[in-house]
Amino acid sequence: MTGHDYPVVLAVEDFVPTLLAMYGFWLLASLGRVTPGRVGAVLIGAGGIAKSVWKLLVAGFDVDLPWLEGALFLSCPPAPSCSSGRCCPPRPGGRSPRCTPPWRAVPCSRAA
Repeated sequence: MTGHDYPVVLAVEDFVPTLLAMYGFWLLASLGRVTPGRVGAVLIGAGGIAKSVWKLLVAGFDVDLPWLEGALFLSCPPAPSCSSGRCCPPRPGGRSPRCTPPWRAVPCSRAA
């Protein structure tokens, strides 16, 4: 990609969905007060900001930094596993989380 193929206005506009997604993941993680979820939100946001900065550098200054372009793909794989802490909130008293598999979310039998 060269700076002539990608306008600066579009590169600046790429920051909007990145910041909104990071804010949304941060809010989702803070619902359960789970710190790993917030780490996942920061990883997603940092990778997206790195990619947006790379696009801005290419569009505005014709500077290509491949490591900045690839930062999104390095930070996104661990992010969902950090954010999955939202599904398994810690038990009262700080014990390890007890996760219910989706197929066992509804009891199969009822006690009489």
